[in-house]
Amino acid sequence: MLETKSRHWWAVGSRAGLFARGIASILTGALSVLFGVLLIVWPAAGVLTLVVLIGIAAIAFGITLPMLGLRLRRKRRHGPAAAGHHHRPVTA
Repeated sequence: MLETKSRHWWAVGSRAGLFARGIASILTGALSVLFGVLLIVWPAAGVLTLVVLIGIAAIAFGITLPMLGLRLRRKRRHGPAAAGHHHRPVTA
């Protein structure tokens, strides 16, 4: 029995779960084809969308990375002992 289950690991799950995953895969594929056709029909809209998404990502990284840098600088300046973390050196 165990050998059969390990051989068919991809079939593990309820029938409803497998059905739902199949439907989700079909919908995802259909949406991908639809968006591909739309990009072929209106390429300027696709380029504009990519530019906007890249811009949003750049703004998000531009805000979060300096904040992270300042936080790491503050922790490095104060050291682990100042934060209440006492680490023993690892001995062999």
